[in-house]
Amino acid sequence: MGRGKIAIQRIDNTTTRQVTFSKRRTGLLKKARELAVLCDAEVGVIVISSTGKLYEFSSTSMKSMIEHYNKTKEKHQHPLQATSEIKDKILNEEMQELHRKINEAWKENMELYKTINLHRKENVELHHKVKATGWFERGSTSPAFHSDINISIHLGLSSPSQHGSRMQTDEPNLGLHFL
Repeated sequence: MGRGKIAIQRIDNTTTRQVTFSKRRTGLLKKARELAVLCDAEVGVIVISSTGKLYEFSSTSMKSMIEHYNKTKEKHQHPLQATSEIKDKILNEEMQELHRKINEAWKENMELYKTINLHRKENVELHHKVKATGWFERGSTSPAFHSDINISIHLGLSSPSQHGSRMQTDEPNLGLHFL
């Protein structure tokens, strides 16, 4: 006849709990001894009872086993720390690269800003020259503009191929668009 299954939970009866502890402790230490002999393994078991009594088994010196355990534990923890350090290093390198790209974009934007301001100044100068020549008021084919009308000037960048395909006209080519 087979053994019945028991629920794995704390045993309330103190005497039964002590008897069960004693039997299971003996069985656990026996299994540890068998594992050490059969598999040529270093086995160490430490059991502390509810009353604080210490029971132990070790196939070799318990002190040497604990030292070996601590050394092995440290070795296994260092790769995790190294992995974390490597990740931090990679993230720092990526951040430095992003900062470099931001600085390059900022410098490029500043150059574009300077170029736009230069074109704006040239545009104003050309506007004053056109106004001073009275070209629009002399009966050209363009509509006549009076000096009291504000002219909006818009600059736009275009590809070189667009400039080559323009039709030649009698009007001077100042690079301006009047609205």
